[in-house]
Amino acid sequence: MVYPRLQQQLQLASFVVTIMALLQIALGLVVLLGWLWGHSDLTVLAPGFPTMKANTATGFLLAGSGLLLMVKRCLMVTLIIGFALMTTATVSFLQYPFEINTGIDQFWVEDTSSDQFPGRPSEMTAFVFIITGLVLMIVAFRKHQYPAGDEHNLSTNWGLNTLIVVGCSPALTGLFTYFYLPEALFETRPFASMTIYTCLGFVAFFYGISLRSKGSILREILFRDTPGGRYFRRMILPILIFPIVFGFVVQYATGENWLQPAFATALFASIMSLVFVMALSYSANQQDRWQLALSAQADARAQAESKMSLVWESDQAAVMLFDERGFVHEANPGAVAVFGWSIEEMKTMHLREFMPEASRHRHELILHNAVHDNSINRYTMDDPERVFGLNRDGKKVPLVITVSRQNVGGKIFFGAVMLQVDKLSQRVNGLIKEVNMDELTRVGNRKSLEKRLAALSRHRLRDGYTVAVLMLDIDYFKHINDRWGHTLGDKVLRGFADRVSGCLRHGDSLYRYGGEEFVALVVCEDLEQAEAVARRILRSLASAPIPAEDQALTVSCSMGIALIDESITSARECLKLADQALYAAKASGRKRYVCSAWLDRQPPS
Repeated sequence: MVYPRLQQQLQLASFVVTIMALLQIALGLVVLLGWLWGHSDLTVLAPGFPTMKANTATGFLLAGSGLLLMVKRCLMVTLIIGFALMTTATVSFLQYPFEINTGIDQFWVEDTSSDQFPGRPSEMTAFVFIITGLVLMIVAFRKHQYPAGDEHNLSTNWGLNTLIVVGCSPALTGLFTYFYLPEALFETRPFASMTIYTCLGFVAFFYGISLRSKGSILREILFRDTPGGRYFRRMILPILIFPIVFGFVVQYATGENWLQPAFATALFASIMSLVFVMALSYSANQQDRWQLALSAQADARAQAESKMSLVWESDQAAVMLFDERGFVHEANPGAVAVFGWSIEEMKTMHLREFMPEASRHRHELILHNAVHDNSINRYTMDDPERVFGLNRDGKKVPLVITVSRQNVGGKIFFGAVMLQVDKLSQRVNGLIKEVNMDELTRVGNRKSLEKRLAALSRHRLRDGYTVAVLMLDIDYFKHINDRWGHTLGDKVLRGFADRVSGCLRHGDSLYRYGGEEFVALVVCEDLEQAEAVARRILRSLASAPIPAEDQALTVSCSMGIALIDESITSARECLKLADQALYAAKASGRKRYVCSAWLDRQPPS
């Protein structure tokens, strides 16, 4: 993948390829003219070095021309040049194993500089030219076949890269040997007449073709803006320079008889093995770190997607995704519940269609500012008196809206999460009610009783009214649990709470204090009214049994009553007095009520 910010480097690569092609053309022309004009000094590096053959010069002239024409997109001509180069090089190469002379060696000029195989390129030169022509044909064919650059055929890519490595290896081997000991190259038959010009020309060609071919590993990794690409560009020069310098040192030490050849070879092999092991270890560690980073990113993405799906799939919150122009791209079931249109319908609509006429201009200004101000990534509109949506029926819907700004592929998108204020209030009220309610009996729990008592302590009732605290305890409830089990006991508790609640008036409230104990707060003018409520509760319990599964149990209760008046300093004190009265009722035989005023009042402990 080529990243947009590396386009400059790609243009530089095309320039470098053009220079490489021109250098090969110049090399071929200079040597060929040296042969044609009889200037032997143009065909050899130095006296005693082999000359570049005329056919070799012609090969570089063709290879450079093919590479240059490929840059200019003259692909059919490049294909023909590659075929011609591969064919002539194959003929030259086959002359060696079959010991024949086809006459192609001195087709251009007569070679009088050598007695053995005059005019014939070395075996390795002919072999590399075969690879050169084949690579030219493959790259030109692929560029002609895939003009849009869609060349991602894995097998073809690996085949091309293998050919480039096979073709470049002999050239690098010859080049390094020239640096160390040129005579060793001349004495090796496949390389015997391979000049340093030839080695440099091949290296230049394969480097250029690597930069020009999209399937080349070298091009891919050089122009890849990733940790691997940056690591490769940082390490390539040291990796290339180290073995060259170290090999030169070992060669010099061997030539000066400081080291024995066998020991020098062992030294070179051991040092290079250590270098490779270190490089392999570093690469393995880097791969592990990248893998861990990828795993962490994948986990974070999965968690984010999971959290997002909870919101997206919910029908409690409306979620919309829209672009910088205000057109809706996606919506969730919650948006259907709030606005009434289907998801497919909303994806064809503009944001203004979801807003009352009076609000449209204001929201369009907000959207415009969010698009053009990069500092705004998220904003919330939570004024229920000003923020309204418009549903399908034309009714205003009060909303709380949170909008987030995202940049996706260079385009700006916005995600809006909208909560319907009235439904939100209902939900909040429901949660508050659940927190303050006993789960089993569905009456107030002890926490809500304490809040109510605290409020009564701060604000006494006006207009002659007060509150009586009735503390109730179901008689012999432990026997019910022991005989019939806790499941039936729970149903008795629910039935008892329902029966008592039915005896209370509007404004009175019932709370479960704990276990089988309940507290009723009764608004009254005097103690007599509170006693009337207590008698009504006792009569209701005695009049009919409480149904529980297939049983019907008659239950009774004991009650203690205390009245909040001027003599009591707090509602909690009144609760303690009611508890004392309850204890007295139970001690008197149960199934009755006792008022704290009937007792010898003592300050509660």
